[in-house]
Amino acid sequence: MEEHTKDWNQTMLDNNFLSFEKDQINQLPLIQEDSLMWMHNKVGVYSVKSGYNLIREWYHNREQGTSNTDANHKLWQTLWSLNTIPRHKDFLWRVINDAVPVRYEFKKKAY
Repeated sequence: MEEHTKDWNQTMLDNNFLSFEKDQINQLPLIQEDSLMWMHNKVGVYSVKSGYNLIREWYHNREQGTSNTDANHKLWQTLWSLNTIPRHKDFLWRVINDAVPVRYEFKKKAY
């Protein structure tokens, strides 16, 4: 695709494809502008809060009815209220949920 014209690069098509392939490619519609959207809040932009709320909702639905809910709620509340940058909170969340191999190493060394 030509960046300045937002159209197919005809020279590249001529050099790399057969005539019938080039015709088929030229029939494909081009998307003029693409953007990322987060579907879990009204404005479509990711935030740590919306990610946290989604995790809580998922966790609540998965573990509904267990007695650990209050303890877990306190853990998440403490984690997300830490006075640090969001990526540190996210990293801690991943460690707690065994999403990185670090927790396994911590457990292994503790025994």
